[in-house]
Amino acid sequence: MPAVSKTGSRFLALFFLVAGCAHRPRLVPAPDAQRLPGDPEAAVASAAGVQVTVRSRAWKGNPPDLESIVTPLYVSVENDSAAAIRIRYRDFTLTGPGGLQSGAIPPLQIQRPGTQTVALAPSFAGRGFLLLRPYGPWYPGVPVWEGPFDWDPLFYDQFYATWEPPLPTPDMLNQALPEGVLQPGGRVSGFLYFHRLKQSEGRVIFAQDVIAAETRERLATLRIPLMLQ
Repeated sequence: MPAVSKTGSRFLALFFLVAGCAHRPRLVPAPDAQRLPGDPEAAVASAAGVQVTVRSRAWKGNPPDLESIVTPLYVSVENDSAAAIRIRYRDFTLTGPGGLQSGAIPPLQIQRPGTQTVALAPSFAGRGFLLLRPYGPWYPGVPVWEGPFDWDPLFYDQFYATWEPPLPTPDMLNQALPEGVLQPGGRVSGFLYFHRLKQSEGRVIFAQDVIAAETRERLATLRIPLMLQ
């Protein structure tokens, strides 16, 4: 009997684990999203020579259950326009059906003098990408943008403050997409982190405002429909 009881306990534990995973909402491209050929988890949008690709369920790192805490999205931006464009957290948003909008959460606190910095081992992929200057101490050896770049301390105060220790983890920092400028012909990929979505939110819209770095002109707004299932 004890052996049967132990086996039964293991079965029940496995049952509840599987049941919990089965009911955890998953963010996927909506049926009307434009898909990337050969990659059913990727959705794309393009305009004005710029293409953004979003992949959900791409997170691999610590913490392994990050998707139950925040919404990590692996984002790739390709710039085939004639203008350098900004890569700025406030230009990336998720909007729920009720109109509630969330900007990407800054993973580094770089807006305050004296902030302690530790060089990262970045794994974001980039070509023709220049860092915003305050990121330089975290990414030694990566070229820096010397031109204009709008800075909004209120945005960073509001959104960075939403992190609760021990987040963000080193894996989250290393895999994050940093802010900067993407040159014509360039490409950059990495994770953006948004507030966790609730299952009741259903359909959401990922959007990127494409802003010219030099003129601050809005070139386009790229939108990708996603949904929780």
